[in-house]
Amino acid sequence: QAANVMLTRNVIYNINASANTPWLPVGSGIRCGDADNLQVYNNTIDNAWLGVYYHGQVPGGPPYGHITTENNIVVNSAGWGFVNPWNQNLNFFTDGYNLTYNDATTYGNYPANNNGPTATDVGFQNPLFVNEAAGDYRLQAGSPAIEKGINVGLPYPGSAPSLGAFEPLLLRITGNGSNCTISWTGTATLQSAPTVPGTWSDMTGVTNPYSFSPAGSQKYFRLKQ
Repeated sequence: QAANVMLTRNVIYNINASANTPWLPVGSGIRCGDADNLQVYNNTIDNAWLGVYYHGQVPGGPPYGHITTENNIVVNSAGWGFVNPWNQNLNFFTDGYNLTYNDATTYGNYPANNNGPTATDVGFQNPLFVNEAAGDYRLQAGSPAIEKGINVGLPYPGSAPSLGAFEPLLLRITGNGSNCTISWTGTATLQSAPTVPGTWSDMTGVTNPYSFSPAGSQKYFRLKQ
């Protein structure tokens, strides 16, 4: 019930309690009541009874506040991914650029009078986490959530924000005459190898960006996190 709160870059998982009932859940990923100017950006919610549950001061009654829900991933909800059971006023919602997958019911009047993805949502696609079973919710290369978000003021690499709690690592190599520059996003260790299946070694003492003059016929680089 707090106003002017931003919830961002959270990973919320495995709070799907078996004793839940539809409107008295103890397994909500994000539950908000009478919360004005609540901003929910770039969160990953997995295996919660309800992903995002929005209601008034008490379930089913006013007052309501405004909620913005963008760039989130909600998967494997046993109830609803996004749910607003009672109110049909569109003025309470700014919503879009979300991905939902494998929820029992994806939307329930969220935003108001809506039971399907909005025009900007990624839709019902597997987000391709690195290792969901082990709690690694980073995005694999080729994930449909990469660079599909909207700028909400958080830092991001590439042409657009990605969905969920983690921005993927990006490695860039640019050339200028006889010099090359390597730059990357995120916190990672730069590694090099003489061949792709070769022995990869940490490059100690290098800073981001890293400039060098190539020697030899080939050299390969990657990031280790």
